[in-house]
Amino acid sequence: MNWRAAGVIGLGTAVTAAAIWAFSGVSVAGVRSFYIPSETMEPTLEKGDHFIAAMSRPKELQRGQLVLIRTSGGDIYVKRLAALPGDTIALAKGIVSINGQPVQREAAGRRRVAYPYLPATEAFLFREQFPGEQVPHLIQDLGPSSEDDMAEVTMPPGRVFALGDNRDNSADSRVPKFMGGLELVPIEDVVGRPLFFTWPAKKMGSSVEGPSR
Repeated sequence: MNWRAAGVIGLGTAVTAAAIWAFSGVSVAGVRSFYIPSETMEPTLEKGDHFIAAMSRPKELQRGQLVLIRTSGGDIYVKRLAALPGDTIALAKGIVSINGQPVQREAAGRRRVAYPYLPATEAFLFREQFPGEQVPHLIQDLGPSSEDDMAEVTMPPGRVFALGDNRDNSADSRVPKFMGGLELVPIEDVVGRPLFFTWPAKKMGSSVEGPSR
């Protein structure tokens, strides 16, 4: 898998005044525009999507939240929080377990995908709901992969575990830093959260988290 291509988000181009200024490197009223250059967060965020983000850490971190994570190299990733300090997390055949309990997951259809590093194939969609998450989110599964299984990890104080929604193509907390991943994320590296889409037109103005969040 092309792990390095799967995760970083870039400063976005302009569709609103705030987005224009953010693109020029200025944070306007604590917001900034970003675009998605990879498939790491499909189906929630598609390659080419633009969104406005609040550039401040949520007051209370919750499982299932989408957040922006700044790496030591200065890149910013968008990922979904899966485990909080004190939680245990493990994966078995792609199923996430939090604190010893498998996370609820149900089939949600299929979609055709094609990436430069992978022949066209059919991806499976699932609705997944972490403990405490009000509504499920969608994830994408490309089939068996080495990241489908992970021994249980206990989250230390001040650390969170983040996953990409495109589970077989995401440089997230399952992946070591020397391979471009995040490992366990210090809370201070959570620097913001996506708010609403500014492109494409069909998504413009809608919440990145979905209408029920």
